[in-house]
Parts: sequence; C-alpha cells; structure tokens
Amino acid sequence: MAASKKSRDKAQRRVSRSSERPKPPFPPQRSQAPGLESRLDPRPRFEAQDYRAAQKLEGKAALVTGGDSGIGRAIALLYAREGADVAIVYLPVEQSDAEETKRCGRPSIRPTPG
Repeated sequence: MAASKKSRDKAQRRVSRSSERPKPPFPPQRSQAPGLESRLDPRPRFEAQDYRAAQKLEGKAALVTGGDSGIGRAIALLYAREGADVAIVYLPVEQSDAEETKRCGRPSIRPTPG
C-alpha cells in the first residue's frame, strides 16, 4: 500500500509541475550565433528537479565545452550534482549565461572563457 501511495504522490507532483510549463504558441525569437540563452522567452528548463543524484562522480573532474547553455549546461549541472568538479568552456560573449550556470551549480562549476 505504501508503494502505491508513493506512486500517486510522484504522479501528482508531475501533474502539478506540468501545469506550470509554458504552452505553445511561443513568440518568434531571433538571435545571431552565438546566441544567449538568457534572452529566450520562455526560459529553458534545465534543472531536472526529479533527478536524484547518487554521487557516482565523487572525486572526478569533468570539462564541458559549451557548458554555458543548452545541453552543455544541463550536463554540467548534472555532473556537479553527481559530485564531479566541473569546468565549463564557453565563448567570451556568452559570459552572462556562464555566470548563470555557475550560480546554479554553486562551487563545483568553474567557468573558463575559451
């Protein structure tokens, strides 16, 4: 019985979060490469709130290129949550996105302009 209650609670959390997700149609957006994720509306979701870290990368180091935004940011943050020390490399014009990644990853992410 406890397992079914746990499943219902988990499903309910998913439903409540899904109602907060932005719905199409999204406003047209234009940016020149390299673009800044901080200028997008709606803002990308990258924090993986349901993910439970198991410290599988404790004592390891990772270098993530393009870790300031997009898939690179998501990977850098998940590696940091798993216990890795993470360095991200990004273009100098993407400094604002890199700083946001650092804020989300706290001390284990070190931005390095490339």
